[in-house]
Amino acid sequence: MIWGFELQFRLGPSLQGRRVIVHTNYPLDGQKFIRNNFRVLAWNYPTGREDDSDKHCSVELKAAGSYQYYFGYADVEKLGGGYIVVDPVLRVGEDNHVLPLDCITIQTYLSKCLGHLDDWRDRLRVAKESGACGPQTQMQTCKHPTDILQLIPFLL
Repeated sequence: MIWGFELQFRLGPSLQGRRVIVHTNYPLDGQKFIRNNFRVLAWNYPTGREDDSDKHCSVELKAAGSYQYYFGYADVEKLGGGYIVVDPVLRVGEDNHVLPLDCITIQTYLSKCLGHLDDWRDRLRVAKESGACGPQTQMQTCKHPTDILQLIPFLL
C-alpha cells in the first residue's frame, strides 16, 4: 500500500492580491532529494477562476524526511518560510501492521563519553536490560571495531 499526504499552501489575508511564489526542496516523484535544490510550486484554482480566496499550491508527501519551503513576492524572494517534517510509516509483522513511532526507543552511547572502561558495566546495563542487545539490533550495527553493541556481551 502506498501512503501519502497532501500538504496545501494557502494565502493568508496579508498575501492576497499579490503574486506569491512558493518554493520547496521536496523532490518530485522519482527524483533524488538534494538539500539546496528548490522548485516553484504551481497554484491550483479549484473554481477555475484566478481567485485568491480558494487558490492553493500543494505537495504530495510520500517520502519521510525534513524538507524546507519559503515564499516571496515582487522583488523579495524570501519573505518567510519553514520546515516540513514527514514522519515515516513503519510496518512490522506478517500482517504488515503500522508500528506507531512512540513505540520506538533509541539509546545512543559514545565510547568517549562513557568514562573509564571499569565504569562501562553500570552505564551499559540499561541497554542490556531493556533488550537493546537483541538480534534485531545486532543485525543493524555497523560492525565497526569501536561499535559498543558488539562489546556489551563481553562487558556484562
